[in-house]
Amino acid sequence: MVPNEIVNKDGNGIEQWSTDNELSQIQIPEWDKNKLYDKGKIVTYKGIQYEAQELICVDKPDESVSWRLIIEEESNR
Repeated sequence: MVPNEIVNKDGNGIEQWSTDNELSQIQIPEWDKNKLYDKGKIVTYKGIQYEAQELICVDKPDESVSWRLIIEEESNR
């Protein structure tokens, strides 16, 4: 893996490799309190991208160790 690359695995085990430059062009879904997320899923919450660290993450990404911060948007830095 090259530095600053992110791997997004979908439910079928397919990996998508992206550099930081490409990531801004990929549509990352907004976190939804009504959805359950598999380990490895990436969401955006309050302008920040998080990766699910457990099989099911229903807690808010900024309030739980079940989520790992990936990238903050430029406006939040």
